[in-house]
Amino acid sequence: MLTAQIDIMITALFFIGLAQLAWISVMTLRRNIASDTLCAALPPMISIWVLLWPLYEHPIWLWAGIMLLGLPVLLGFGINTPFWQHLRFAWSGDLYEGESPQMLPLLSLIASLAIAAAFFQRSPEFGLGIGLAVCLAFPAADLLDRGRYLQLGFPLHPKQTLIGHIGLVISTALICGWAIHLYHGIEWQRLFIATLLAGIAASAARAFIPTHFILPLATLAMGVTLWLL
Repeated sequence: MLTAQIDIMITALFFIGLAQLAWISVMTLRRNIASDTLCAALPPMISIWVLLWPLYEHPIWLWAGIMLLGLPVLLGFGINTPFWQHLRFAWSGDLYEGESPQMLPLLSLIASLAIAAAFFQRSPEFGLGIGLAVCLAFPAADLLDRGRYLQLGFPLHPKQTLIGHIGLVISTALICGWAIHLYHGIEWQRLFIATLLAGIAASAARAFIPTHFILPLATLAMGVTLWLL
């Protein structure tokens, strides 16, 4: 009974946090904060919930949280009021002139966390690690790319930098190593080669996959790499 109450409480707190995040995003957009900045802030905020995944007892509540993430998408396209229109713009990233907001960054994040949650059900240490990497390592790499130092000139992503990719590989390796250590107590140094390979897989996906498919396919690549190793 107590575990069910904890599951409900975590999901309720996530819903409240998501509602607050939506409100803050709309208010800051109305004060001319760029939507790509708001999109970049979304995954790190969601990581707070991912950190609570080990507390879930019943997987259905984890999937309920994933579905809650999809609620802003449904409401954003189903309700034609200024608030929901602004939320669509806030969570759609940079748009070309005349382009309709589609909330693709949020949809990409939802798909990635769903993949991580599927791994979490089979191997919690892997699912937690790749879920946190999605929310923390990838935004950190994007932030490092903004320095425009040592740009790699990939055809699909010419603005990505060597510093950003190194940061992604190392941060992914450390996060995944920490998650495995949390569950099994294995020292991260013994896991570094395996988790480093997961980071390299994520980096390769980031370099050669179209923008809105990067996170889901990189998440799958990280999970499969850890599973095989």
